[in-house]
Amino acid sequence: MREEPIKLLSTRQFADRLEVVSETVRRWIKSGLIKPYGKTVAGHYRFTEAQVQEALNRYQVIHKSQSFDISRHVQTALQKVKMRRRAS
Repeated sequence: MREEPIKLLSTRQFADRLEVVSETVRRWIKSGLIKPYGKTVAGHYRFTEAQVQEALNRYQVIHKSQSFDISRHVQTALQKVKMRRRAS
């Protein structure tokens, strides 16, 4: 019985599944957050479905922490605006 070949995804397909842009995936690779399954002869990254699931789990954690940081920055900015209004 033959094994099914692994379906490999391009960087763009991988990024689309994570709802990010391809450049974000490349940055994650360069920073060591994710490791591609392999590369084509032309140097294009390839990923598996299992890597999509793993990255989705990681991305949700990253996304939640970034959302927290963004809300903190928004609150700080709003406080500065209020302080400026009081000063004028």
